Amino acid sequence: MMASLHSGAIFFGGPFKTHAGLAVAVARDCAVDARRGDMIERAAIETLIRDAYAARHRGDLDALMDYFHPECSYRLAGGPQAAEVFVQPDGLEAVREQMAGLIATYVFSNIEELAMTVDGETATLHWRADVACKPTGRSGSFEIMDVFTVSDGKLKSVTQFTDTAGVARLSSV
Repeated sequence: MMASLHSGAIFFGGPFKTHAGLAVAVARDCAVDARRGDMIERAAIETLIRDAYAARHRGDLDALMDYFHPECSYRLAGGPQAAEVFVQPDGLEAVREQMAGLIATYVFSNIEELAMTVDGETATLHWRADVACKPTGRSGSFEIMDVFTVSDGKLKSVTQFTDTAGVARLSSV
């Protein structure tokens, strides 16, 4: 599939000779294809994550859930005893219910992406934002690190690391 994106003439400046040099040029072309495929895959995963977070931040639950794999999971690293928000749902409907609650409870502003890495089907997003808790009226600044597993072009698992004690303080009535 990746080979159809370009021909050797584009990358190597002209047509190939029909002798042993062809094998070398084709091998180099395949190596470029592999790197290009990695870049395309990386770009697709970055776009998937950024689009999912844009949907989350604007409160669009239906759009957000379109980015999740049917067998997805979500985990906010922290014990369930710390706050109700730390429930760890598995499966699309359970994650949907959790996301609906999070959207109804927390509003993000001043969102800043600090770093994103993609390695195969695993990605990380380091970001910060101001977070307001609607029910309590409290707010605070948080730095967050998210770890994703992507499968079939969808978010299969999301594990979020942040100041869970701070989230519990925002959330406690």
